[in-house]
Amino acid sequence: MPGSALQEQEDQQLAQALANSAREGFKVSGSSNQGHPSTSITSAQPMNDFPEENIQKLVQLGFSRENVLEALRRFNGDIDQAMAALFAMSLKLP
Repeated sequence: MPGSALQEQEDQQLAQALANSAREGFKVSGSSNQGHPSTSITSAQPMNDFPEENIQKLVQLGFSRENVLEALRRFNGDIDQAMAALFAMSLKLP
C-alpha cells in the first residue's frame, strides 16, 4: 500500500530526528546551558525571525515559547525537526 510506505518513511524520519536530538544532547528544559557557549546557529538567527504561525503551532502542542524558539533556532527554522527535538526531550528515560 502506498499509504503504508509513506507512514513507514515518516516513522523512519522521526526516529532519525529523535536519535540525532538525543545524540546532540539538545536541552529544552529551561535555560541551563551549564556554561556551554552558544552555537553559531543560535547567534546567527535573530530571536523572532520565524513565522508566528510556526511558533504558535508548537506552543499549542504544550511547549513553552522560549523552548520553541530555542528549537527553531537550533534547526534553522525547520518546524518538523524542532518538533521532533521538543518531543524527544520531553520524554523521560528510565
